[in-house]
Amino acid sequence: MKFQKFCLWFFKISTRFFKKIQKYTHTWEQEKLGEICSINCGSLDANAMEHNGKYDFFTSGVEIYKINKYAFEGPGISIAGNGANMGYLHLTDGKYTAYQRTYILQNIEVNRMFLYCTLLNNFLPKCEKLTKFGGVPYLVLEQIYNHMIFRPTYNEQTKISSLFSNLDSLITIHQWECNFWKFRNFVFDFLKFQLDFLKKYKNTLTLENSEK
Repeated sequence: MKFQKFCLWFFKISTRFFKKIQKYTHTWEQEKLGEICSINCGSLDANAMEHNGKYDFFTSGVEIYKINKYAFEGPGISIAGNGANMGYLHLTDGKYTAYQRTYILQNIEVNRMFLYCTLLNNFLPKCEKLTKFGGVPYLVLEQIYNHMIFRPTYNEQTKISSLFSNLDSLITIHQWECNFWKFRNFVFDFLKFQLDFLKKYKNTLTLENSEK
């Protein structure tokens, strides 16, 4: 979730920049989301997950579960359709399936990473508002289909998506490094604890032997 929020902040900054320069390049068209991709909904209950499943199972939560059957295949984007995490996005690949309130975008006519970042920027915040101020929030197909997005030229889409792919890689590497250093520090702390314990134990034995 932290990565998505960081992407949202960074995308807003970059979007302002690209909007400023678009008058010097090409005019960005505005289209409905449903006109540039197919939108389908999952059909499974959230409890259909299987611990040792072979395929990804996307629900309305942040976590990706596993299952032994699939309904979708190929690159796409999943959108959580209800609950506290409504609007949460995942990039989907390979074979997978989805919960009955989770929407799957496929056959995407624009650069997928560009669309993913665009939805982070202008769709997810709308869902967060509905979640915060609504009752039991849920999305209907029309809300997703009619959502408007800006569509720059394909070259501009590629530049933007490349920027975020590189950013994602850097963050992933950084997270791995952070985890590595945390683990290393944990090992060092544990070894220090062992050493201190053995020293104290040795001193105790020495003291006991001297008193005999």
